[in-house]
Amino acid sequence: HIVSGTIPEYSRYYLETISREDLDSWLNANVQMIFVKDQSKKLLAPVSTDVRLRGSRFYKESAYTDSLFFIQKAFLYRLVDVKNIPLMGELAEVVEKEDVEAMQTKAAPVMQNDEILKHKTKEGEAIVDMHIWELVSDHSSMSNKEMLDLQLSYFERCLESAIAHKFHKVVFIHGVGAGTLKKDIHDILDQYEGIYYRAASMADYGVGATQVEIPENF
Repeated sequence: HIVSGTIPEYSRYYLETISREDLDSWLNANVQMIFVKDQSKKLLAPVSTDVRLRGSRFYKESAYTDSLFFIQKAFLYRLVDVKNIPLMGELAEVVEKEDVEAMQTKAAPVMQNDEILKHKTKEGEAIVDMHIWELVSDHSSMSNKEMLDLQLSYFERCLESAIAHKFHKVVFIHGVGAGTLKKDIHDILDQYEGIYYRAASMADYGVGATQVEIPENF
């Protein structure tokens, strides 16, 4: 399937309605984007990102979350973090089409998600502290739901980064509390067929941590 078009900011774009039987043919894709802002002379590098989903995730109720763009809950997938897109430079008042195309050709590819590297302890291993005070400098104005959503979003970002960088073991410290964060983390992990998890070493982390093991060929 090849689809192209222009999407205004803060909007959505309908691609196609597919049946459950056709789901497998939509799990892998390549998305190419150019971000353009009216009245701006700044030109961001083109983005090319591969999307690889697991069909089993679509059958888990916990995979769907609320969104401003949809009435019902939706399965959300982050394609790129705009803050990480390199700036190609400032455009002159008038730029020839050929010059723009040449600049786009020379643009460096956007770096992959490197979040897990911040928590690397040794080759292929990392420890991620999921306590809210480790993720934001001030959470006093956040509701419990906002904090949980932030923690789960960061967990998924670190997990996807660990997979991309071929890490084989990651310990996520989530604490004990009411157990909601732990349960939701385990629900997410259950959607990844082939990834194993268990309680991390009690001697090292107490009872509030989960050890995730990622197979070499995952």
